[in-house]
Amino acid sequence: NHNHDIIMSRLLFLFIFLQCYSGQPVENTLPQSLYGDEWHTLDLELELSADGPPPVAPRVVANAGDVSTIFVGIAAFRERRCATTVLSALVNAANPARVFFGVSDEWSESHDTDEPSCDVAYCALERRERAAGRLPASWPSGTACAFADHVRVLRADADFARGPTYARARQQRLLRDEHFCLQVDSHSLFSRRWDVALVSDWLLTQNEMAVLSSYIPHVDQLERQDEHNPSAEVPHICKTQIGGYGLVRNQQATAARGLPRPKLNTLWGAGLSFGKCHAEVVVPYDPYLDHVFDGEEYSRALRLLTWGYDLYTPHRNRVFHNYTRVEHRWSATREAGNMARGVARLRKLFGAKLTAEDAQLAAPLDLYGRYGLGRRRTAAAVAAFTGVDLSVPRMSDGAQCGDLVRVPLDDVLGDKRADALRVYALHLEQLAANGTSATPRPPPPPSPATSAATTRRRRTLSVSDHSPLFALVGVQALVIVAVCVVLVRRCTPRNTGRRPNNHFVAV
Repeated sequence: NHNHDIIMSRLLFLFIFLQCYSGQPVENTLPQSLYGDEWHTLDLELELSADGPPPVAPRVVANAGDVSTIFVGIAAFRERRCATTVLSALVNAANPARVFFGVSDEWSESHDTDEPSCDVAYCALERRERAAGRLPASWPSGTACAFADHVRVLRADADFARGPTYARARQQRLLRDEHFCLQVDSHSLFSRRWDVALVSDWLLTQNEMAVLSSYIPHVDQLERQDEHNPSAEVPHICKTQIGGYGLVRNQQATAARGLPRPKLNTLWGAGLSFGKCHAEVVVPYDPYLDHVFDGEEYSRALRLLTWGYDLYTPHRNRVFHNYTRVEHRWSATREAGNMARGVARLRKLFGAKLTAEDAQLAAPLDLYGRYGLGRRRTAAAVAAFTGVDLSVPRMSDGAQCGDLVRVPLDDVLGDKRADALRVYALHLEQLAANGTSATPRPPPPPSPATSAATTRRRRTLSVSDHSPLFALVGVQALVIVAVCVVLVRRCTPRNTGRRPNNHFVAV
């Protein structure tokens, strides 16, 4: 009996140990979405329940997160925090050599004569942080400014700025042949290993045409993230309202939690957009939407959806936004450009009723041209999916916050102009013919099996993730409980509530 007790105690100890370290909790929070004042349980399996072909499978190589290049598009308007955003992205990337930036950098030639562009400011900041010993041990040495050639900048005079949509069209001009494209604001911070994590998140959609997009949390939540927490709460934009000039405006984000993978969604947010770069090439920003704010995001959603792309709410937070007061805004330069033209073009795109003046201003917009709609889904099908129809007008009221069914693609009968992947293939052929636009390819990183620097990843769990222990008796049971407490404490993330000393390195 004594030996039997010892064997059973050791088996129980082994079970507890494996529970802490296996990464397989007994209970998971059900996927839920908040709309109204209540959390509603989701059935994510409904997303692919419609008739029609499934999404195109991701076209990626093995270890895509480690070998893929990422283009980070940033539109900055008199923004001193742009350099901080760039350094945060590079410092926290698992593979910074594969991260590139395209910055539309606007400074006032009359008021900001001493302000350096984002690439110059980044190098000055990088040197200061390196001298202070606040950069990672793996940071490259022996160069005047590490990754300086990864920061591409188009500088322009902010006194003649034409708003965020025009600036984002300029940032797209800096794209070469990177695999993935990320758009963020110029005052963002990044979590550790965000690059590999975002690619892994995208792959969970099992959809080559997936675009992850949402509003993102404030930077004060950065150190409270736990990528393995099954109840992680994320912003979820799913409602709209009538905005300025009768255009569509996203409402404030609600929330979703317990998502095992990105959730199909109807809307797009400018604060974070991540997907394959063919979306940026096939559905470029309209550079003629001068000073358009309301309408920018829904026009992007509408055009992506009609081109056959699918929008998803990310299931984890990887990038964070500094929502403190913005020193300068594009609205200060509204006298520049032609805002009435931009409003008219969007009203035409949305199918709204046009005045005679609107019709004249929007006449150059080809509804199915470069800055128009695609042909893989009709505008009517998208309106039914999103709940937004300006011809009525009607806005989404919250029903889209819950379960959704993906809208199948229309058969375009071999029309190459309507196939996003064929359009992108032609674009890459043109880049290759030019011979000057290819992104430098660094050697692949060592595999986890051979890298001496690779550390064993351990699953972080809390006590609540596990089923209750059976009642234990005797001295051996007390020892086992004590050891288990130690193990669980090691597995449980600790939040001190304090900001990290180095705000570039995520903790």
